[in-house]
Amino acid sequence: MTEGHATVRDTRKGTGAGGAFDFDYYHASVRHDVLPLIPEHCGRVLDVGGGVGATGGFLKQRGRATTVVVADLCGGAPAPGVERIVAADLNDAAALQALGDHGPFDTILCLDVLEHLYDPWDAISQLQELLAPGGCIVASIPNVNYVGLLAPLVVRGRFEYQETGILDRTHIRWFTRQSAEALIRRGRLHIEESVARVPDGKAKTLDRLTAGTLRRFFALQQIIRSRKRAD
Repeated sequence: MTEGHATVRDTRKGTGAGGAFDFDYYHASVRHDVLPLIPEHCGRVLDVGGGVGATGGFLKQRGRATTVVVADLCGGAPAPGVERIVAADLNDAAALQALGDHGPFDTILCLDVLEHLYDPWDAISQLQELLAPGGCIVASIPNVNYVGLLAPLVVRGRFEYQETGILDRTHIRWFTRQSAEALIRRGRLHIEESVARVPDGKAKTLDRLTAGTLRRFFALQQIIRSRKRAD
């Protein structure tokens, strides 16, 4: 797991900097930071690795989505507004293709899930085939350039996995802004918007003081919206 949703819903309770970490709450949280990049009218939504579908359900309840399908290996009841949760191993190309039985989709959400996959490049290639013409994929991907990862590595030689966050122990792939955009810019997808999310606190203050010139070090994630060409 990372700052958003994970491929497999985990009901353990871990320990982080703030004490006990509640994974159930974690997977039921709406990704408000991503909402501005999701189309206002997002139609039929596929929430990939979305846990119980909190973000997709939120869009449905707000009248922004018409239908919400979640693809995940998770337990528990779907969030309000979610039509169904499809049990799908996202590392299995055949399972991704089978999601087409529930499509086509106007919007596909990949919120902090691609870095958990063995072959996210193939996953994006498969997912774009599930899009309706002109449909879009909205993805958030952790930034390996983030100072919270680099500083302990460079200064103290420490790269210690954690239960959640940028050093989530279930991360398999790592991306910078450039490689994240290259991942999303595949086949008939073109990037409409790419935003570096700088978390509140010291990172945002330093980003402001340096006028954004060092933003690649202060961005926790890259949030990207790409759209499928009609041709």
